[in-house]
Amino acid sequence: MTVTELAFLPSATPGEVPAAYLREGTAAIEAQDQWCAENFPVTDTTTSTPTDPEGGKPHWHRERRGAALYQQRSDGGVVLVTAHWASVEQHQAWIASPANQGVMARLAPLVSAQDVAFFHVRDAEMFTPHTLGAPVLSVTRVRVRAEAGEFMGRFESERGKALDELTAPYRHTAGWRVERVEGAAEGEEELVVVGGWESEESAGRWEEGGGRAFAERFGGLMREVLGVDVKTYRRIL
Repeated sequence: MTVTELAFLPSATPGEVPAAYLREGTAAIEAQDQWCAENFPVTDTTTSTPTDPEGGKPHWHRERRGAALYQQRSDGGVVLVTAHWASVEQHQAWIASPANQGVMARLAPLVSAQDVAFFHVRDAEMFTPHTLGAPVLSVTRVRVRAEAGEFMGRFESERGKALDELTAPYRHTAGWRVERVEGAAEGEEELVVVGGWESEESAGRWEEGGGRAFAERFGGLMREVLGVDVKTYRRIL
């Protein structure tokens, strides 16, 4: 089951990402590039191909697997780390690897450990090269009641006019969160919607509108919606 990782690693320096954080964060992604190339070069990730048109450069491999660092726009100290994995188990193998343990030892003092959080989105590769190139990114998290499969079908059927026209030329990708939301009631699920925006103004209006903006676009779904959270980001690696 292909999954997308979204990890939130807030800086220990409130409101900003210091140069040292970005340096060590870059080193961590580079180490992950190398580990993925050595351990899962072709067959074990859905985003790998046997021929690299740029001669095996890690940057190409990184783009193909959706690996990036983003800085939150409303709180400049929050860093979002993204990547595609063939499975949650594959990601866990990276987390447990000596390569990751080494880079995290250097990054850890720069991170607010008590605020770190991450989850996976199932059956989704959300960070395509086109999305990675967007000026602004939004992550919309929608908590819904049970009967999640039916909700997804209705969301997909309405998305064309409700969202894609608003975000063109970027098409947003939706998927269900794998891990249960902490404190969520039985039967609650979280739909995660990720995609790019052409302008900061449009992305900002979507973020500020939050649940109201979502309701304006998806009014027919709101009976099942328990809450909406929107954050926007700019890419820093």
